[in-house]
Parts: sequence; C-alpha cells; structure tokens
Amino acid sequence: MAGKVYDIERVIGKSPLMLKSILEFSNWKIMMKAYFKFTEHTLWESIVKGPHIPTTANVDGLVLIVDPDLYSEEDKKLIERDNRALGSIILALPTEFSSGKKNRSSSRSTWIFYGSFS
Repeated sequence: MAGKVYDIERVIGKSPLMLKSILEFSNWKIMMKAYFKFTEHTLWESIVKGPHIPTTANVDGLVLIVDPDLYSEEDKKLIERDNRALGSIILALPTEFSSGKKNRSSSRSTWIFYGSFS
C-alpha cells in the first residue's frame, strides 16, 4: 500500500498530532485539518474565517475596534476559540519551526504562514 495509513482514533484524539519531521508536513496539514473538523469544527472555522476582532461603528459610520473592557460574552468566546486553535497549531509544531511561531497572533495567520511550506 502506498503512503502511510493513519488510524482514525489518532486523528480524533484529544491532543493534536505532533509534526515529527518536515518531510511529513503535507500529511500533517491534512491530519490537522481533520483533527480540527472532527474534534471541534468551530476551531477550523476560526482558522478559515480568521480571528474575531470586536468592532463597532461610530455615528459617522467609522468602524472602530472595541475596547477589551467592553467585550461581550460572545466576543470573549470567539476570541478564546481562536486562541485555542492557535495554541493547538503551535503546540503540534516541533521546535525547528520556532522562528515562524513568533509574531503569529491568530490561528489563520499561523496556518497560512506554515502552508507556504507544503
């Protein structure tokens, strides 16, 4: 049989799949996508749609970022969702990828950044 066969239990387990070698990066991305979709689809949505940034419009129609002290419970929940997705990606990457982990503020930007390796 060509290629590696992965156990579905490993995909839907509680912790993300650790990337062990740069040579397995393409397979790892496929498995991580499956992990997000099967364990908590909203984490994958955060990666696809990008981070939630609470905004409001002033009387002139200018869009402003909301002060963190004024976040609604829904805002907090969506921000936490992105942070969980970001943490899952970062913790699944080996230390040789550490330079790319710097300055990654959202799961989407991190996923796109590492997508350039495949």
